[in-house]
Amino acid sequence: MHPVVSYYINQIQSLTHLEEWEVELIIANTSTRSISKNTILKQEGSEVKELYFIYKGCLRTYYLDKKGNECTSTIAFENAYCWAINFLKDFPLHEYIEALADSEFLVFTKEKFYYLVNACPGFRTVYLISLEKVAIKYAARVETLITLDAKERYNNLLQTRPEIVLNLSNKVVASFLGITEQSLSRLKAQL
Repeated sequence: MHPVVSYYINQIQSLTHLEEWEVELIIANTSTRSISKNTILKQEGSEVKELYFIYKGCLRTYYLDKKGNECTSTIAFENAYCWAINFLKDFPLHEYIEALADSEFLVFTKEKFYYLVNACPGFRTVYLISLEKVAIKYAARVETLITLDAKERYNNLLQTRPEIVLNLSNKVVASFLGITEQSLSRLKAQL
């Protein structure tokens, strides 16, 4: 079994029991991929037919505003899923998906992912747990963007997701916070 698949199976089994036939089904319906830093996996306008579970590295989703500025919507490190919301619906992607580090991950095609959700009780359980975590994370992110000023958002990010500030460029951190790089530099200088 590929190390990425083995890791993923272990992560699922830390949350719920999998029967042997479920493990075999997951192995048969996934693939792995390795990409280099700065590789664009998906571009605006493309169809979203894959979901990724990160084993090593970091992926982000971002879109471009009307002025061409990058606006990072999600950042996913090891042991997390990365996907564009368009995965759930069949309409063209408005985001980009990019590797922020050399990355290795498990790939689920949309068809095989939903097959696993319907066929494997253990996989379905983990899917529901993951959906809850994503909903909570997105709600918290929207709340911070709406209710906190830039300094408060930066301090919140340092407390809740320090790996973003410690491992990623100021450009990416600033776009995740919804501020300019210059504003981020001023915030850092004040601390």
